[in-house]
Amino acid sequence: MEESLIGALRTLTSLQRWNFLPRVDFWTEAENVAYVTHMGYAFGRANGLNEDQLRYFLVRSLLKSFNKHFLSDIPVPTREALKDLKKDVWENLVNETADKTSKLFPRKIAEEVATYLTHGGNYDAMVLPTVETLLKYAQNMVAREECKTNQKVYLFEYNATIASINDKILAITSEKKSWGDEGTQNVIFKERLAYFSSIKRLKYLRRWNIINRNIESSVLSHTFMVAFLAFLFSRMCADEIDVHYAYKNKKGLDDFLYKAILRALFHDVPEALTGDIPSPVKILIQNVDRTVLSDVEKRLVEKEINANAPEGVRQDIERYNLLSPFEKNPPKYSIESLVKECDKLALVMECLFERQFGTVAGEMMGVYHSYLNDLLNSEWAYIREFCARVLLEFPFSDSGRGT
Repeated sequence: MEESLIGALRTLTSLQRWNFLPRVDFWTEAENVAYVTHMGYAFGRANGLNEDQLRYFLVRSLLKSFNKHFLSDIPVPTREALKDLKKDVWENLVNETADKTSKLFPRKIAEEVATYLTHGGNYDAMVLPTVETLLKYAQNMVAREECKTNQKVYLFEYNATIASINDKILAITSEKKSWGDEGTQNVIFKERLAYFSSIKRLKYLRRWNIINRNIESSVLSHTFMVAFLAFLFSRMCADEIDVHYAYKNKKGLDDFLYKAILRALFHDVPEALTGDIPSPVKILIQNVDRTVLSDVEKRLVEKEINANAPEGVRQDIERYNLLSPFEKNPPKYSIESLVKECDKLALVMECLFERQFGTVAGEMMGVYHSYLNDLLNSEWAYIREFCARVLLEFPFSDSGRGT
């Protein structure tokens, strides 16, 4: 097992969930985390959580699964059996793993990361109960969504699982400290089903779909990677943000982090409607008509995403331009600049992981070298440092397999 942050990212993008049940619909941990983060944010926004609460939720949701780099995907029945056998054994296991996992992160933020990896969360006590309730709700809602297709094929194997998930959802929404009762949440989900279905559709969009690949990656998995990198670099580049961003204090840094993660979460949502159009095809379309593709995307987004999103989500989409294409030359040291670099780096990581499993098609090789070279000249100091480390630790040449 590769004990590094890059190794942990590779684990989450390849770790298959529900490995104790037969499946025809496979979900990776990265896909699950991205959908949980989207769903929890939407429910939190619809239920009136403030931006501080939502920021804590976003970070907790993105980081919590990193423990699985060491623990793998231990099935829920096994976890519950461990708890029944000895009350604190699972909690102690998670907390010990949290300490080990946090050491994979840069020392500058390792202590902060550790607070999001512990069993019950060890971050701000004022928001923790609400955020943890929201996270559990979103996790169970997504778990039920993951089971639906498989249930149609393996009815007996999944009936009991889905019944158990439904019981947990009911228990969560019945808690006195909950942010809403079951009826309210059901109404939100059913009335906005088209929106949640659009986000889920990103799981079935295969990236690099004109290339025969060794491993597949979905747009939803890519979304996780970009959102996580937005967190990582928002924290690691705090000094640059502090100097250049509008608010030169912790509140400003937290505001930057919150908006950067949101921008990352939504940057590819339009592809739920347009599909993942390969870059060469985009160029061909733009050569015929420079604006037609963006005009089509805008029309579809207005009709299918904005119209169906919960009210609070729709407000944020408009306020923060969450669904707009990246600017060609974004302002330096801006949220747009950082997330655009994260998007490039996520693509580089996909090429790297593909290379580690076998040979790589020429187009991916070219993109890897081109994007990595761009990032080595990034305005963001830590992005340059991170990419230099990638190049040093994982030499990636035309002849020979990456290590």
